[in-house]
Amino acid sequence: MRQQLLIDRFQLKFHRIAKEGTVFVLSRGSKPLKVDQPADKNAFPWIGGIDGGWFAGGVRAQNISMPQLAARLSRFVNCPVLDRTGLKGSFDFEYRIGDAHNDDDIPGTLFAAMKAIGLNLASEKGPVETIVIDQAEQPSLN
Repeated sequence: MRQQLLIDRFQLKFHRIAKEGTVFVLSRGSKPLKVDQPADKNAFPWIGGIDGGWFAGGVRAQNISMPQLAARLSRFVNCPVLDRTGLKGSFDFEYRIGDAHNDDDIPGTLFAAMKAIGLNLASEKGPVETIVIDQAEQPSLN
């Protein structure tokens, strides 16, 4: 809906290309997997801090699949995260670290949490989808 509004209002024309750039790969680690079946399979898929919100005190996830986890992690590491875990279904997990004031190191908390639950988050080069704007005009009136 937002995309169509931009196209209509700004006479926007664009195309997508794939360029090589930095991506993170979420994969199985060498340690045993420490995730549980979801307590509630109907719960909203969620990842955040132990008590909700950001990652203060650690990381807790409920009913989250690996593709959803990869997509959500992308927001916090500022580049695409590709799911290569091969894990099917959704999971609950929890990783406690530090205290309630560690939001200043969100990426560090996420990397530590993934390793602790038996996953690996590693940087490599890969395809990054980029939007190229071909044309944009002054916006039309409401």
